[in-house]
Amino acid sequence: MRKAGTYNQASRAIVSACLKEIEPFYGRITVRQLFYRMVSLGHYPSTDQKFYARFDSLMVRARLNGHVPIDSIVDNYRRLEIPSAWDNPEDFLDTARRSYRTDWWLQQEVYPIVWLEKDALSDLLEPVTSKYGVAMNVSRGYVSLSNMRAVCNFLSDKPEHICIYVGDHDPSGLDMERAIGDYEISDVSVQPERLAITHEQAGEYPSLRVKPGDTRSRAYIRAYGDHCWEIEAIPPAELVNMLEAKIREICNMPRLETAQQADRDARARFKFAVETETK
Repeated sequence: MRKAGTYNQASRAIVSACLKEIEPFYGRITVRQLFYRMVSLGHYPSTDQKFYARFDSLMVRARLNGHVPIDSIVDNYRRLEIPSAWDNPEDFLDTARRSYRTDWWLQQEVYPIVWLEKDALSDLLEPVTSKYGVAMNVSRGYVSLSNMRAVCNFLSDKPEHICIYVGDHDPSGLDMERAIGDYEISDVSVQPERLAITHEQAGEYPSLRVKPGDTRSRAYIRAYGDHCWEIEAIPPAELVNMLEAKIREICNMPRLETAQQADRDARARFKFAVETETK
């Protein structure tokens, strides 16, 4: 592995702080999320791009030098796609058994879908959506017609739904949320309910200056002032807890637990059948 340069005492303090932040979310946190935590902890004076660039460079050096584990930070924008493969048919059958799951929300009064503006959040929040069997859509900015069609078709045969929206509070971020509700496909219209980041939450977290080049800036500044907030400003643990609390709020937990137990029983029967057949 190529070696990177050393860093000074202040940088070592930042690396030490990053290790503490990474530990609960190993392999699920992005450089930008870490940067916001460092701003909140006082290691950088603001979220200005020049400080982010310095921090990003520091993380590269620290990871190449082995002071921060190289696999502890995730990058969802660049991905290696590897075809699925198994050593033998028995391994494949075991994968199928462990993957078996019914739709736990069909017996609920409300059917949730989590909508993320940014792919960078998906690894962080996926353990929560997986735990409760909740669908997650990542739009990576403005929703496309094709993506909107897929979501509406998915929801068309479901009970009454709720769209839990997670995204930036800035001129474009608010407009991205609004644009979702402009579509009606397969008799389904999705009206997002913003979980985070809201203006009421935002005062606690580091902010950015509104970009003057954004065509929606003038109306935003009139309504909210000249600062805006990226979703990464919320500490990862807080965002995870927010989402889990919202899901549990709308969920009939006894019904969900009954459905989960039925799936566990089915997987156990499947395992017994496979083991019997392959003896």
